[in-house]
Amino acid sequence: GCWPSREKPVMYIEPLNALAEVIPLLDACELNHCDIDSSAPPQFFGIRENEQLIAVLGFERFDRVGLLRSLAVAPEFRGHGFARALVTHAEAQAQSQGVETLYLLTNTAESFFYAAGYVFTSHNMAPAVIRQTSQFAGLCPSSSAFLSKHLTESPRPCMMHAWHNHERELLNWLTRQVADRDAAKDLLHDLFLKAVRQGDRFCCLENARAWLFDVARNAV
Repeated sequence: GCWPSREKPVMYIEPLNALAEVIPLLDACELNHCDIDSSAPPQFFGIRENEQLIAVLGFERFDRVGLLRSLAVAPEFRGHGFARALVTHAEAQAQSQGVETLYLLTNTAESFFYAAGYVFTSHNMAPAVIRQTSQFAGLCPSSSAFLSKHLTESPRPCMMHAWHNHERELLNWLTRQVADRDAAKDLLHDLFLKAVRQGDRFCCLENARAWLFDVARNAV
């Protein structure tokens, strides 16, 4: 891209400790932040130019899963890879802390995250700790796109096709078995991870639905 009258900023990513400098950039990008607890905010990473914060991304860890949020790049600095660099950095940090799966909600950046390897995921697939976050529970509307990415393994297209075909049936069956919708969603999430870990073997299954229900029955 063209950077008139100045050079492109060096892409140095740093952890940010002062929430006060993050909020103005979120406001400039019209991102809601009313749910951020100033006493225990997410870990933010940022990029500066001439000491001015021009891009940020938040990350919250919940044991083996994490939530990305508040990706913001100042309008005049968009289109130069800062958002992608922040996401890659956050993924590396998350993986180093033992996170296996990242989740996010977005109203405007679906195509960006899809290109970065995230897959559209049913809201029912959210682990309990993610469903309990203020962002999931109320800040973002139910129409928001929910995406996920497994940092250790990527789901195969054949597996995602089978999953989309049988997910609702599996959830309803699990709910009947355990008589608790939230518990059923947690079991469904565990089943999804087991299917992902099959890798290419899943594509060789003669009956994917039968395999999914066998694993589900063993789980209850």
